[in-house]
Order: sequence, then structure tokens, then C-alpha cells
Amino acid sequence: MTTLNTTQKILSKKIRPGRGIGSGKGKTSGRGIKGQKSRSGVAIKSFEGGQMPLYRRLPKRGFNSINKIFVSKINLEKIQKYIDKKILKNTDTINIDLMKKLKLINNKSNKLKILGNGDIKDKIKIEVDLISKSANEKLKKAQYIYKMRLQWFFSLGFCVSFLSGLVGATGPIHNPFMLNYGLSKENLTGTKALNSLFMQITKIISYSFFGALTLEIAGYGIILGCGAIFGILLARQHLKKINSTSFKEYMLIFMLLCGISMLIKALF
Repeated sequence: MTTLNTTQKILSKKIRPGRGIGSGKGKTSGRGIKGQKSRSGVAIKSFEGGQMPLYRRLPKRGFNSINKIFVSKINLEKIQKYIDKKILKNTDTINIDLMKKLKLINNKSNKLKILGNGDIKDKIKIEVDLISKSANEKLKKAQYIYKMRLQWFFSLGFCVSFLSGLVGATGPIHNPFMLNYGLSKENLTGTKALNSLFMQITKIISYSFFGALTLEIAGYGIILGCGAIFGILLARQHLKKINSTSFKEYMLIFMLLCGISMLIKALF
């Protein structure tokens, strides 16, 4: 009751912020700071004074799949850069396992896709899950190679041995498959030699059992084999001096000549 009829409220001066630092409400006008935080209607880090912020008021949709497939992408220019720096080799088969091993892509990747930025100068062998249209066209111009899979060799061996049992020799049939697998020079000739060893042993046993292989004919074969030893040694020295490209050219010329000679014998 003692304060009802006083003139304290009338006589007290209203606080006028921003009127000089001497008033106590001068520089920052009671806001405590200048700049964005002193303005009204600003929510720093979505803080809205304690009420439910906007990002929590809005509904959500979608989820993060636990079976998400991670696809790593690599451009042709990156592949060429790795080849130039000797990180990758021309003889390597570029696939997801090799890229993970060399730490060129993320280990969480499930698939590998090749994109078409840049150019590729070298012939490469690739085993990828996805490839862009532009990358496919550029790789065709660079004469890239799709690698033949190892499990196909059993079927190849069966077909070649069957035909060899009919006509005697089918050596040139092996060559395109082995070249496409990545074998070259000594590796290719050594693989064919081992294949021929098993094939010829099987033939000798089979033909001897049916009485087709006499001692006289076997003698001819032994003499031919002795002559072949010196030819193989001479060819081995020549292989050391040529590169892989020249070797492939020799193989193609040899297969062409074999085909022409067989046609001539058949026609005349």
C-alpha cells in the first residue's frame, strides 16, 4: 500500500539502449554481442530459443539400406596415368581385385565402372562390371582385349584334342585363345608344349592299342622329334630378341599361311 501512490514509476527514466557506453546499454544495447547474433529472427545452428527446431518439426522419409552397392568409378585418363607411373602394367588385368590390392579404389567397393574422360594409349585387359558408352568406344579404338577366362580352357582342350584326333594337328586353333588370355612369347609356346605332351601321349597309347602305330612309323616320329629339338633351341634364342607385338604378327602370318596352304591342297 505504501507504493501505490508514489511517483517512482513516473520519475524513473526509460532505458535508451545504444546511446553511449556510459549508460551501460550503449555499445551492444544489452544484446551481449554485435553482428548476426544481435539480430532478431536468427537461429544459429538451428537453435530457436528452446522450442522445437524446424529440422525436427518436418517429417522424414527414406532410409539407409544395409545392402547398398558401392560402385567405384575410374576414368581412362587415370588408368593411363597409373600406367605411365608404372603403378599398373600393360600385362595386368584391370579388375576390382587388382585395384583394391593397389589401394586405387575404396575397399568397400562392390563393383567397378570405367568412365570415358581422357584417352588411353596402351592396349589393356579389363574385367569390370560397368562401362560407359564413351569409354567403350575409346577402348575399341585402342584395341583393348577382353580376357579369356581360365575355366574355358577345359572346353578348348576337349575340342582341339577331338579335332586333332581326326586331322592330326590343330595348332593354330590354340593361338587366338591363348593370345586373348594374355599369354605371349615363351609363356604361350611353353603352354602349348605342355598341352601337346599330354595330347601326344594319349594318342600314342590309343593308336598303339588299336594297332595303328607300328615300329616303323614310330621310328619316323622319333627322328622328327630329334630334329625338332634343334629347331626349338634356335627359335628360343630368336624369341628373346623380339617384342610381344612382333610375336603376335608372326602368329597371325603363320596362321594365314597355314589357311592358304590348306585351301590350295583342298582345291588342287
